[in-house]
Amino acid sequence: MKIFPLSVVGIVSLYLTLPTTVGQNIESYVSKDSKSSYFKTLGMNSIIDISDDTEGSHLAELDGESQRRLVDLLSSSPTEQEIDQYNCHHLESIIKKFNKMEDNDIFLDKIIKEIDEAPTADKVVKRVYSQILESMRYDYYLYETENGSSEADFIIKIYGPTMENVFRGSGCRLIWGDTKSPSCLKQSNESKLDMRVISLYTKTEDLALSEFAKKAAPWKYYYDKKKAVIVSLIHLKEHIKNGNLNLEEAKSFKVLFVLFKGLESDIYTIRLGGGA
Repeated sequence: MKIFPLSVVGIVSLYLTLPTTVGQNIESYVSKDSKSSYFKTLGMNSIIDISDDTEGSHLAELDGESQRRLVDLLSSSPTEQEIDQYNCHHLESIIKKFNKMEDNDIFLDKIIKEIDEAPTADKVVKRVYSQILESMRYDYYLYETENGSSEADFIIKIYGPTMENVFRGSGCRLIWGDTKSPSCLKQSNESKLDMRVISLYTKTEDLALSEFAKKAAPWKYYYDKKKAVIVSLIHLKEHIKNGNLNLEEAKSFKVLFVLFKGLESDIYTIRLGGGA
């Protein structure tokens, strides 16, 4: 059985599942900036982005009720995670315990010490909390509005250590610094990616990717998002093909990518919205 990527972002899904209004208007998208180029490129690759309903987006071609019905149709069931299993409430209570202290340095010192000594919290969660709090203590300028920080500052001092802590012991390896995906190179796609997640033990396609920016500039955001979506689509197709997934398995399989912008991030998945 051949699986065609009728593909959904932001999910990213397939145009064959879209109302004809959207499909008919794909050719009308003019690449006048990175945003319009993003939506035109996705349309040409049979992808619909249901995460964005701003002017010029795919969803903006539909009225409100049609948007809602389409998103309901293409959205997958949300993944629920019990936060209690990571004992975050206990760590949050430590922060609240000292939140009335006026001296910020003393406040952070006391929190960091108590969190490090907390006996019940998950080790990974504790490391992440401590790392972020220590960056607030010693690299406080990163959290100021006009801080003059570079993209590399955020990666090296916040996101790099945090994500390495999160994935340590998971069987995954993080590859940093403008590298190219082997699966993409086979498709003559030479996109350079800020961070790729691969398996330590098996030779599979990339599992996830991230792009970073020092601030939320629209041109940069849609440029990175276009690259991330197309690369993730290549990985999705390779996982489906090499995993010999049937149609139902293929439609439930997702590839994740994250766009970081300063101290904020957006998490997306791409999956099939249909198949034949």
